[in-house]
Amino acid sequence: MNEKALEKSESTFLAFAKSTGIFFVGNTLSKVITLLLIPLYTNTLPTSAYGYYDLSVTVCTLVTSFLYCDVWSSVMRLMRDDLDGDAPWKVVTAGWILFGVSTGLFVFICLLSSCFFDIPALGLIIIYGIATNIQSMFSCIARGRGDNVDFAVSGVLCTLVNVGLNLALILGFAMGYEALYLAYAAGFVSQCLYLAVRMRIWEHLVLPSASQVKELLIYSAPLGVNSVAYWLLNSLSRVVVATALSLAANGVFAIGSKFGSTVALATTCFTLAWQDIAFTKEVRPASFYSKAVTQYTGFLMSCTAVLLPLISLAFPILVGSGYDEAYAIVPSFLWVAVVSAISTFVGNIFYVIKDTKTIGVSMVVSCILNLILVYPLTISLGCLGANLSVLFAFVLNILLRFRILGHSIGMRVDWRSLLLSAVLLVVSSAAYLTGQTCINAIAAPVILVVVFLMYRDKVSLLLGGAMKRLGRE
Repeated sequence: MNEKALEKSESTFLAFAKSTGIFFVGNTLSKVITLLLIPLYTNTLPTSAYGYYDLSVTVCTLVTSFLYCDVWSSVMRLMRDDLDGDAPWKVVTAGWILFGVSTGLFVFICLLSSCFFDIPALGLIIIYGIATNIQSMFSCIARGRGDNVDFAVSGVLCTLVNVGLNLALILGFAMGYEALYLAYAAGFVSQCLYLAVRMRIWEHLVLPSASQVKELLIYSAPLGVNSVAYWLLNSLSRVVVATALSLAANGVFAIGSKFGSTVALATTCFTLAWQDIAFTKEVRPASFYSKAVTQYTGFLMSCTAVLLPLISLAFPILVGSGYDEAYAIVPSFLWVAVVSAISTFVGNIFYVIKDTKTIGVSMVVSCILNLILVYPLTISLGCLGANLSVLFAFVLNILLRFRILGHSIGMRVDWRSLLLSAVLLVVSSAAYLTGQTCINAIAAPVILVVVFLMYRDKVSLLLGGAMKRLGRE
């Protein structure tokens, strides 16, 4: 690699690292804090109550995934095509028009469903559903404008409100699972208000043309299919566990998933930073995407290898005795989180080349496999079987996307460079599943040292970039 290419590569890495750091503060770190609420939930809420809350949020996500068609991601992507004058704000207004129609349909479907089914806390579910989608919309508008610091600050504010209300409502007012809907919704609303004021969004109400609304709808429509397929991959297992086993089993399953979300939360900041780099007019060479996907996959497996023994050590402290069964299924949640994150990371490349149909097709094929496997595996292996079904489906999804991108843009993954990371993940999972404190206490620092040595060049580059910045200031 020549000197100019090396400098460009380092510059891209530093830009990616900077964005990742910002998103870590605003998104990942904030949500990691909410993991500290696990002791509160597991010591105050019965497994069946938490199981119902998790199931209701899961079904709510299915309905809104289909109705909203991930319109916020489309808005952010199309904003980036032209950031001058009123152009991006016309895209935003077109997005709000589609958002309003989707919200009306969501409320109608919820009320219609209540005529046929007894749905506890329906009003709170509707409030939660609308609030979480408004938050997605405001967040993507801010990121589309490049207001990443405001996005980060708003994420911290959302977390503080959420945690504060959870503690107040559950401990102070002895409220049950209903407190979770209210706390999350209040956090989302506070985040939206902050972003609306910071962007002075009322000053940018520019009416789009009918053709612009139509263009956004055409771009977003395939993403509705993709979102539903993604739900069928990620969340159908919760419905199957609740119906084939019990609501109590789903409560245990949901707590296990909280630990899997430690990987998902970490990968979210990488995905957001990746979108900042990838969502541009410029379609980069295949080698750029090949290297990015390979390095991301290896780093993700390595970090998960570090996490597993740490979670094993922390589990007895964080989880109440009524949820002990979740311990055995935690590794499978982390494995699923890894393959899900890789799928999303690769899927963003299709946004860049504006091939959203392929995203939907690959997800549909994968979710068909999950539909075939999830029920029999859950019946035979319990919660572990539900996760294995999702794992197999996501692996198929990734292989399909790799194959398609290989044909369309020539992207290739260097599988040999992933071997050490894969070995670390296998060793770490084996240490966790022994359940032995001494084994995990030894595994954690050893794996951490190996991972540090693997990425010492990147760490050195980050420290060098930070020192240069401090020197300039």
